Amino acid sequence: MVAVLLAASCSVAPMNAVRDLAAIHDETSWQPRSPAQLTAAPATYLGQVSTDLARGAGEYAVADHRELELAILDKVGGVPPQDPAAALEAAAWLMIELAHDDHREARVKSAAILSQLAAAWVDREKVRLSAGPLTGDLAAATRAVDSVADARGFLDAVRLLDAAPLPTGPDAARLVAGVGRTAHSLGVGQDHESADYLYRLGTRAVLAALESGARDADAEVARACAERAELLRRYAVRG
Repeated sequence: MVAVLLAASCSVAPMNAVRDLAAIHDETSWQPRSPAQLTAAPATYLGQVSTDLARGAGEYAVADHRELELAILDKVGGVPPQDPAAALEAAAWLMIELAHDDHREARVKSAAILSQLAAAWVDREKVRLSAGPLTGDLAAATRAVDSVADARGFLDAVRLLDAAPLPTGPDAARLVAGVGRTAHSLGVGQDHESADYLYRLGTRAVLAALESGARDADAEVARACAERAELLRRYAVRG
């Protein structure tokens, strides 16, 4: 029985958890959604032997949204930061979770996972951010990303994006997710010459999300974000 329970608790891949985090929320309002189309039964996330019956192709009732949400976030925390495509897509959904969820504990956990990703990029990948304002053309960079056809064009696009300020709010998360998905579709990994630009994009986006969270009306969320933003600025921002 112990072996069965251990297998159940470890069987969800981190990127499947990213997709399931999105699946348990309404895509417009980010309110809880049930039933939800999941890659694994809710019981699997909770380390239980699954007796959940799928309704159709992977559609499950969600009995306790908040409990499942926290368990899914634990799995999302396993996304490898050195994989730029996966890490950017995960960061994008975590940015949405931090900004729009109605569950304080989940928001604080999202801030923590975002900080872990950025810390890995700063520590292992030696990402550093400029203290000065960026003056590149965001619209041109976004168009370049949208029209990428191959890895060479992708490199040119992320170079443009690296010189431009990020959009704010949900547009930032959409941009980061789109870049991550494009990187995945092109097979861009940590050894590709665009990887450093992607790690820097992720770090910039995380810092912006934490700085926004530091102004949140929820004092606990604001404090968690402010502390992490200050640490990230201290180690990542130069000049």
